[in-house]
Amino acid sequence: ASLDIYSLNNSGGITDRNPDTGEPTEATPQFNDIWDVLRVNMGGVEHPNIGSNNIEIAVRQGDSPDVAIDVLYIPMSHMIWRN
Repeated sequence: ASLDIYSLNNSGGITDRNPDTGEPTEATPQFNDIWDVLRVNMGGVEHPNIGSNNIEIAVRQGDSPDVAIDVLYIPMSHMIWRN
């Protein structure tokens, strides 16, 4: 299985991509594994910072282009809490 992780803005677009090519830029958050996803916005250089964006995790089976599991992760720092 392969794992693709993207930072998404509230409109669903992938953040920090070159507008002409769609390729990642130096500002694109790098996720090495699922643990990086759980550490977003925790501060420090070793933790990815996505600000008020969300994360999409797409799991693919083998070389298939079809997404087997698609998850949207909303970091706790972005959740709206109500009384």
